[in-house]
Amino acid sequence: MELTDEQGRVLAEALADAIVRQNALQRSVASYRELLAAAEGDRLACAEQVKHLVKELPERFKLQAYKAALQGELDG
Repeated sequence: MELTDEQGRVLAEALADAIVRQNALQRSVASYRELLAAAEGDRLACAEQVKHLVKELPERFKLQAYKAALQGELDG
């Protein structure tokens, strides 16, 4: 089956559109992965900061801090 010039043009336009959308999706996925990596870096930095602060805090304040953190998660 041979394509007419019009059918070939329409198929070429559809293919070009699909390629453009695929490229945009790939850029979106890459951006999303960068955001996830940055968020993971932030999470790790916060965890290290918490670890350091917990070492510095007297025992009686640790329980208060944990209670406040738990309440914050529950309030959410």
